[in-house]
Amino acid sequence: MVLPVVGQRLVELAVLFLRDIVSVARPDRLRLVQFLVLGVLHLHRLLLLVLLVLIILSVLQLWLIVLLILLLLLFLLVILGLIVAHLLLALLLHQQLDRIADELRVLVDDLLDLALLQVLQLVLLDVQHNLGTAAKRLSAIGAHGERTSGRRLPHVLLVVVVL
Repeated sequence: MVLPVVGQRLVELAVLFLRDIVSVARPDRLRLVQFLVLGVLHLHRLLLLVLLVLIILSVLQLWLIVLLILLLLLFLLVILGLIVAHLLLALLLHQQLDRIADELRVLVDDLLDLALLQVLQLVLLDVQHNLGTAAKRLSAIGAHGERTSGRRLPHVLLVVVVL
């Protein structure tokens, strides 16, 4: 008693899917024209392609070659999956959950910065990270230099002398 009801519902679902969704995409059919990017899901063409491939394989007896190609693809996917899963994901996506190790790493980094004069270099040695000219006080004006013409603004002393 239950199986005929379930069978009838499955048939109705298949008819609804094939008739209203796959086969026909018109404005009066569930407004699917707006939602389907590919128009009509192209399932009929895909089914025709699968059937054509199966017929060619059965006529030409190429099952062994297809089986070997599929096994080779499966082997390559497994190898690629192992490489990605065990090497790349372990290295790139691994998060440290131990806060003690993170605190120890920060402490060692601070000590190495102190030892390598990263912070003290700026304070004690009066080093500025200025990429400008090296000597601003010992500048001279060259009258006839052979340089490119538009390299920078005129020298400040030249402007003062001319004015």
